[in-house]
Amino acid sequence: MNVSAKSIFVPHRRHESDAAWHHSAVGRRLVFLHIPKTAGTAITSFLREHFDASEVMPQLEIPFHRSHPIWPLIARHYQLLGVGMHLEHEHVDAFQRGLANERPPFLLTVLREPKKRLLSQYKEWRSTSDAAMHVATDELKDAILTARTRPFSDFLRSENPMIRVTLDNLQTRLLVGRNLSRTLSDAELLSRARHNLAQYDLVGTTASCDATVALLAEAYGWPLPESGTPRRHVSKLPPAAALATTPADEELMAALTALDQALWDDLINDRLPAPPATHDPSRPLVPDSFCTRLLVDASPDASPESLCDARASRLSPQEVSHESRSHAEYLDRIYDTVERVVHKHAATRVFDLDRRTKYPMPADTPQPLANDERIVFVVRYTALSYHASYLVLQAALPPAGLLVITEIDNDPRLLAWVLQADVSRYATHTGDGDGAVVTVRIGALSAAHGNDGVRVLLESLMRCQQTHPAALKVLQDLPATRELARWQLQHALAAVVAVAEKPCPPDEWLIPLLATLRPEDEDPLPSDHAGLREPVPSLTSRFQDAHPLLLETLPPSSAPQLHFTLAVLQAASDHLDTAPTAHLVDTYQAVFTLLCHLLTRPRHQPSPRTAAPAGLFDCSSTLQVSNAHRLEGLGTESFRWLGPHQTSRILVPVQPNMPQQLSVFIAAFIDPEVFAGATYHLNGIPALPVCSVENHCTVATFAISPEATSAGAIELTITAPFTASELEKGLSTDPRQKSMALRQVRLTPQVTA
Repeated sequence: MNVSAKSIFVPHRRHESDAAWHHSAVGRRLVFLHIPKTAGTAITSFLREHFDASEVMPQLEIPFHRSHPIWPLIARHYQLLGVGMHLEHEHVDAFQRGLANERPPFLLTVLREPKKRLLSQYKEWRSTSDAAMHVATDELKDAILTARTRPFSDFLRSENPMIRVTLDNLQTRLLVGRNLSRTLSDAELLSRARHNLAQYDLVGTTASCDATVALLAEAYGWPLPESGTPRRHVSKLPPAAALATTPADEELMAALTALDQALWDDLINDRLPAPPATHDPSRPLVPDSFCTRLLVDASPDASPESLCDARASRLSPQEVSHESRSHAEYLDRIYDTVERVVHKHAATRVFDLDRRTKYPMPADTPQPLANDERIVFVVRYTALSYHASYLVLQAALPPAGLLVITEIDNDPRLLAWVLQADVSRYATHTGDGDGAVVTVRIGALSAAHGNDGVRVLLESLMRCQQTHPAALKVLQDLPATRELARWQLQHALAAVVAVAEKPCPPDEWLIPLLATLRPEDEDPLPSDHAGLREPVPSLTSRFQDAHPLLLETLPPSSAPQLHFTLAVLQAASDHLDTAPTAHLVDTYQAVFTLLCHLLTRPRHQPSPRTAAPAGLFDCSSTLQVSNAHRLEGLGTESFRWLGPHQTSRILVPVQPNMPQQLSVFIAAFIDPEVFAGATYHLNGIPALPVCSVENHCTVATFAISPEATSAGAIELTITAPFTASELEKGLSTDPRQKSMALRQVRLTPQVTA
């Protein structure tokens, strides 16, 4: 394979003079954008030698867009960010926003000649060990097997998604952000990558690894390694026949790396643009709280009564069904609703941004848009982040444009959006109550507020899914995760208290609820915001005072959730500063779910049934559990330890008005006396289990009468005689206080004669 490129041995740096560079980074945080197969592991090893372990951000892999609030929060807690993982420039942007009020972080990355990088990736996967294969994803396993069994020529033509990602201008895309890069043309992508690369304080190359380390050491005042920078991940050389390429292969590589090659040429020929001016931390990134202003002031003429009537009509009980349906049937109902919306809008063209078969993509209809066309854009809620930039650009074009967002969650903050007549027209709930179709008059929003208004709307909607309790549960137990969970708990509780004390009007709960959805350019945790003035214990006390009134106004089916939430809050308020992050997230989930009950106010009750299939609930996400540590294990073998306190609560949805058996699968207990001395209560009434062994678990089974299930949920309280840690028991170094490890809860309806 012929690779013709100018070698570079002097890395690119922002400060030209040696005097300006010497010790210029002392005291600054360091962010490393580690592009795969560019000698980044060797530089990572050098960096770890000069930072304490507590200063290094742990590996954080979350399937979220870079606007997730966790990213700017993380930057505050660590000095070295990005080692041991592959960040994207969008994450680097988020880190910079989180550090806007201090010296900007030192940005470091390393590039490699594009064709050599592809070949290095092929060699690494080809030499991957069998042991590493066992923990790889299916796509990665297929990529490794392709490299092992096929020559490089075939590897270039593979359809494996992971191989396609690493072949297609990966360096350029990471320097822009893979989500954002999907919406840009090649010219825009290259321009953005060049602009971003110019922000980096030091840009090394694989060939100049030692020189890069030397400049880094000089900037921070570190000693140089005596024996040079150790090289790591040096792949074994495959047989020559496997590496042979043809002219067609060379042309294909040139096409796959065209943008990377252009960026590489700019770097080694010193053609990068001048670095941007340093941001002035005294100047706010956003002039005012545009998000809150847009939300609260969108319909100033609407009376509270009309807003509540609108809520009742849009979210009527008849539209909220708890019937279980297959996913295919659920999607059919979603698209039936979309078709009704399209018909009502009298649409002349519909663009499905998720490439569903129902509707064409813009690329499938290349003719230009007419000014009088009525356009409908359809996008799944979970894919909104991929298309946000495109929608901002399109919003200004069709004056009658409509955005249809499908498959959204039953999120109270989304309900708040629905109340804004200037933003959302109506919502239609379908399926099992967790999915909905929301329509946004995106053309009218653009005309009234400009592209900034559209951007704020889309970013706020994305924040809904990114701060949903289920989303926070998958985050690692970091100080930033704890900070974010406490913020969300506090504002959700403030909204609950506002609704509890004054069920109407909604404007009392809109502000604390929507304060969690800040624009991405604003601090996600502004310490001076009015919503933070009242602490959780005080809000809990007010909630407890309003508890009797809520019992009178809520339907019986919401009573278990109300009791459960109050008990969980009281426990959390007593240990707010010491409770594990998982406990805070569980408490936030309970408050969040109750808020959904309060804002939808279901007025009907499901009809009794004589038979139903057994229900199996996963303790990791399906059930609401309080006082439990984070999830451990994988798949069906996952479990959660109860603790650190002795009393834990579990809220289990049940089939109403029928006898059932509730079985709790206990995977382990910290001590036999814990299980032997545990006490159980069902809805506050003492209960004795029948114990057995099943699937390597101890199973505690309880009989539940029809009367106990009338509300549609059972609260199971487990109180252990004590908690202990494996460290205390001499079993390991784990210091967490535990009692029993729960795997799942099973409900078995009993059919009566």
